[in-house]
Amino acid sequence: MICCSACGMKIPGKDSCDFAVIKKTVEGKEYVFCCPHCAEDVKEK
Repeated sequence: MICCSACGMKIPGKDSCDFAVIKKTVEGKEYVFCCPHCAEDVKEK
């Protein structure tokens, strides 16, 4: 299972996302954004 770091949405039965996974390192921690709306939100910033 994979979770979106931004909103915590769990995607059961998947080890990867159907959407473009955006990895962003903030203060040394890596965050993964895999929900379509979260990924778009991160792209804009």
